[in-house]
Amino acid sequence: NDSYGRHDTELKNETGRIFATVFVAMSQLIKEYYPKTIKFVAAKYGDSNNSRIRLYDSLIKTFAAKNGYKLKNRTETISMSYELEKI
Repeated sequence: NDSYGRHDTELKNETGRIFATVFVAMSQLIKEYYPKTIKFVAAKYGDSNNSRIRLYDSLIKTFAAKNGYKLKNRTETISMSYELEKI
């Protein structure tokens, strides 16, 4: 449960909806602007077992491959920074 009383299943469903929304927006950006690189930052706070980082890495690699990009750079500090490069 989180501080709002939501259960893990609800949180996972919410996370899935958020990623789906972000990836739709990124796909639209790619179709409209054809960027050579895409950079973004993802929060990792509250993730003591790195499950969020593993999820981000997996989703980003899948998204990149499906859209003609490769993961060029991944930096881990207090947040996760990703840079995708057009293949």
